[in-house]
Amino acid sequence: MGNCVTKPGPGEFGLSHLKESAKNAVGQTGTEAAGSDDESPPQLQPVESAMSDTTDIASSNDLQPILLPRGAAHLLVDETDTRQEMSTRALHKQGKLNEALKAATKLHKEGYLEEAVEMYEKSLEIYIKTIGEEHLPIAVIYNNIGLALASQDKVEEASTMFKKSIDIYKKTVGEECVSVANTYNNIANMLADQGKPKEAMEMYDKAIDIKKKTVGENCASLADTYNNFGFVLEDLGRLQDATDLYKKALEIYKATYGDHHPAVALTLNNIASLANAQGDLEEAMQAYQKALEISEKKFGPEHFSVAELHSNIASVLVRDDKYEESLERYQMALRIFISSFGEEHASVAFVYNNMAGVLRGLGKLDEAMKLSQLSLEIEKKIKGEEHSSVGQTYNNIAGTLLRDGKLDEAMEMYKKSLAIKQKSIGEEHYAVAETYNNMGIVFQHQGKLDEGLEMYEKSLQIKIKVTGEDHSSVGDTCYNMALLLKSQKKRKEAIQKFKKAIQIYKNTLGSDDPKVAKANRVFQRELRRLRREQNLVVA
Repeated sequence: MGNCVTKPGPGEFGLSHLKESAKNAVGQTGTEAAGSDDESPPQLQPVESAMSDTTDIASSNDLQPILLPRGAAHLLVDETDTRQEMSTRALHKQGKLNEALKAATKLHKEGYLEEAVEMYEKSLEIYIKTIGEEHLPIAVIYNNIGLALASQDKVEEASTMFKKSIDIYKKTVGEECVSVANTYNNIANMLADQGKPKEAMEMYDKAIDIKKKTVGENCASLADTYNNFGFVLEDLGRLQDATDLYKKALEIYKATYGDHHPAVALTLNNIASLANAQGDLEEAMQAYQKALEISEKKFGPEHFSVAELHSNIASVLVRDDKYEESLERYQMALRIFISSFGEEHASVAFVYNNMAGVLRGLGKLDEAMKLSQLSLEIEKKIKGEEHSSVGQTYNNIAGTLLRDGKLDEAMEMYKKSLAIKQKSIGEEHYAVAETYNNMGIVFQHQGKLDEGLEMYEKSLQIKIKVTGEDHSSVGDTCYNMALLLKSQKKRKEAIQKFKKAIQIYKNTLGSDDPKVAKANRVFQRELRRLRREQNLVVA
């Protein structure tokens, strides 16, 4: 068994992952619909899973927590071929590529992905000319290029890079090498972001098996993959399984690094995010605060990782209806991000988007729209017009327009969002399902009930395929369909959908969740109406 080495290899690192794929709702009222509190059409659903509020059942929001880095990839130094080690040391002594590789790594960490790929390619050219292609440093660079391309939704190109990396590792150190496992981990992350959780789980399982054989049960590298696997289990609604993996990761990190390491903060962040999604605001706040203390002590109060945690704490405050305090936290995060990276950065766009969600909830629609437009401009500039995050921002802009009663304009934005998502991440993705759901809401507002039902059907089919039937978001869309069927006087069909939604909510959220009570009230009322129509006596 190889030793567990946590020192990164040449140019190898964990990529900070803004949680567009995190799937944790973080509390903010969306667009109110017409009608009574219990029977109004549901609020908007962005990429995140839905959450309840005081006015609607299947409400959701477009605030998204920022995740601290996913697990870092580590190179097993003791498995490196001796001749390759000597060649690499000689290269570093000559200083032929250190600067290019360092520059690429720095650009990558800071989110300047296209520039990072250019610098990686320069480093790659120097390495190949100097030592040939089948050497470990080449595999590392291919891996990192793959990461950068995957973050730009360039999935085919990224897959090619990851395959090249794995092929070199297999030829030089064999398949049962932790670096191969790390690349499997990165492929799994990419598959998860594509909305392919089952394929992602297969890759995570491969990574975990190799790591257990090579570095043992208590290595930080294994904890990295546990953290990532936890995200996918959250997506599938397996919240207890996700919690168990996060806790395993936390134990390993604490045993490896002590209680005050950034990896501990990372996992506390993930535990807090899950608690926040489940409505356990006290636990979420406590875990976020612990993570914040660790990060401030390690990096200082002006570090971007501290800003990420301020942003996530803001999301808890929103769910606790502390909107002004939430905006203050977002302002703190925004100031640090701008100071660290400048205005034109993904993290800045992300916070603008979240602040827009809070302002929309407060009814400050003009201010919300301005921030959404700022977010959109930044994302277009740094990621291009056809990136999935641009599609999501169009989705959020549509939510503001819908809240303002501008239904035709909202639909145009949803269509833009849908087209970009379909092109960048494919049809069978959770984010696409949510946009179909939101388009159904607009049609429902417009009285176009057949078109609305068609959108809900599309949304439901994708969600079931991606997450399985027992997921709270599937319950949301069943509930939406029930409301629409009720409007069409199709009471028997509506009742069946209400029953299905209630059962899913009980299975996934627990019988005491407010969604269960609220859906049950509408269900019982509709059942009484059906019985009256059938001239039955209701006890």
